[in-house]
Amino acid sequence: MSEVRLVGVSKEYAGTPVVRDLSLVVREGEFVSLLGPSGCGKTTTLRLIAGFERPGGGEIRIGGQIVSSAASGRFVPPERRNIGMVFQSYALWPHMTVFENVAYPLRVRAGRASSWGRSFFAGCALFAGRAIRKRVDELLKMVDLASFAHRYPAKLSGGQQQRVALARALATGPETLLLDEPFGNLDARLRESMQFELKRLQARLGITVICVTHDQGEAMAMSDRIAVMHRGMIQQFDTPRNLYEQPANEFVAGFIGQINLLPAEAKTRSGRGGSALLADGVGRNMVDFSYAPSGCVAPPNVLVPPHREHHARGVPATGRSGKVVLAIRPEQVRIGQGSAGIPGTVKERVFLGGRVEYFVRVGTLEVRAAGDPTLPEFAPGSGVKLEFRRVLAFPAGE
Repeated sequence: MSEVRLVGVSKEYAGTPVVRDLSLVVREGEFVSLLGPSGCGKTTTLRLIAGFERPGGGEIRIGGQIVSSAASGRFVPPERRNIGMVFQSYALWPHMTVFENVAYPLRVRAGRASSWGRSFFAGCALFAGRAIRKRVDELLKMVDLASFAHRYPAKLSGGQQQRVALARALATGPETLLLDEPFGNLDARLRESMQFELKRLQARLGITVICVTHDQGEAMAMSDRIAVMHRGMIQQFDTPRNLYEQPANEFVAGFIGQINLLPAEAKTRSGRGGSALLADGVGRNMVDFSYAPSGCVAPPNVLVPPHREHHARGVPATGRSGKVVLAIRPEQVRIGQGSAGIPGTVKERVFLGGRVEYFVRVGTLEVRAAGDPTLPEFAPGSGVKLEFRRVLAFPAGE
């Protein structure tokens, strides 16, 4: 296992910043996902760790060893970083069988007659002949492909190709495994199955894994911690539960899961909360809120400069105008027809199996609420009352 540490890493393409002063620590044996929309810098960050790109600034360490340093000019090539990588396209050689694809990195290393870092193998002699066959057989059994050893990639399903790519990445016993959108080519059911299979395999091997994905469900299911990225910076680095329940800013709140983001104006404040008037055009609907808590955005043991934009905004959302954005998860909106609550009209009802989701018009705003499918449903056009059970407030215009 090895720790991966990035300190102040930056990268530009044609003068345009792609990764900005990024610091991150991935602990030994941890599964971390880099999550964010297209163009946020997550794939570039992974390529910097792998050694496919040189950073324009900052430093990268793997297992305590400096592998990239803009200040000193040190740069260790990818093949000497003791990493394995699974690409989005899998990058299998079509003219090689499954066995030959997995055996290839072992034969390349045997040809170099050397080993780097704390390799799985003690020396090149171990790579020859029988040792290679034994290692490949073990890996194919591990990914449940022993009976497919002599097939070519074109004769495999997407899930089987993904497992071949994974076995090949693990062949030389890397201490760190990098995954670039590894399930993007799979259908929904197979993707879910492979997520849990990979997580079980990672726990069994105890290796450090860094995965790039734009799929929040995928990241939530597999990761110990998730780094949410936007515009080349980490907005919050935290556990899946904390990201969902305690987002550090409006971007994280809106990116993770379904949420209502409602404009309002704070009218009263006390301690860490207050009440706000919804900007719904009605002019009388007040909502109690709590200020968004400070999220765990800074990696441990890494100094984060005070100007860093991904600092948590856990300060009271006062502002000169008092304008705030209220964040409410649909499951925190109670919908009924009692006397208490904010009045609204059901515009749409969607049955989703384990829940019923309602889109309710409140003045000029639309609120999404999750209902219990075992209770009588509210038809479109019905008048209802909404009660907000947990509301966070962010400064408007973050």
